[in-house]
Amino acid sequence: MLDFIRSLSNHIAQLANVERVKSSDSPFLILSVPAKNIAFHLIDFQTYKRFSAGRNCATFFGNLSNQYEQQQKQLVHVWEDVWLSHLQLIESRIAALLGRFVRYHARLAEVKKITNPALVDFLSKNHLQVPIAGRYKYGLFAKGELLAVASFSAVRPMDRNGLVYNSYELLRFANKSGAVVAGGLSRLLSRFTEEHNPDDIMTYADRDWGSGKAYRQLGFELAGFMEPQMFALNVLTNQRQYSSYRALDSTSENYTVNIFNSGSYKYIKLLKSI
Repeated sequence: MLDFIRSLSNHIAQLANVERVKSSDSPFLILSVPAKNIAFHLIDFQTYKRFSAGRNCATFFGNLSNQYEQQQKQLVHVWEDVWLSHLQLIESRIAALLGRFVRYHARLAEVKKITNPALVDFLSKNHLQVPIAGRYKYGLFAKGELLAVASFSAVRPMDRNGLVYNSYELLRFANKSGAVVAGGLSRLLSRFTEEHNPDDIMTYADRDWGSGKAYRQLGFELAGFMEPQMFALNVLTNQRQYSSYRALDSTSENYTVNIFNSGSYKYIKLLKSI
């Protein structure tokens, strides 16, 4: 626990001026970066096990995110297992949130279709969620280097006002770790729209890392909220898996803890009125 808190705190402090937040709302360390209106919630196992004993934590993290959003601030929940298993990626993502990244411009890049193996390989190195294949896959290239990817589902016929319309899901979007492609997602969405003529595109924003501001800037509208998901976390291997409720078993060789994320926002970009 101390190594996690110390190493992550030092990383953030090297990137920006930080303030320790004294809060009765959370037992975990919160580090604020006032210049960026962002705070980092450092969730260590030791504190979590004490805090969650005899308590339902299903809504705790989402409610805390709500408090920060109401103050026009971003709260990032950084779990110890995610830090330990994706150290370089988390360091890079935090640096990007604090304005430390290499900037590329999408207008100078070329959009190309990519294969599922190329997509999954890129996502495994540059995205925190489980890498999955997509029906349609695009990449942004500059001088032969893959800088960003976006993947989409197959068409999903939906009913709207008694009429059938074609909906697609933006499954994954990721920049190369340590980089931001300005206008990258917009270009990838434009190419997909030109080729497949969707009536709408929907996607989800992980509230552990933000509220989906980038989607709103691209014309997506908030359409709903996905409740916090529970995971069974093996604290020996730092592996998570979706799980129905399991009681904490301190005698199990596969020592598991039930943890919850803060939920997701659902966004839809309407491209045709029906």
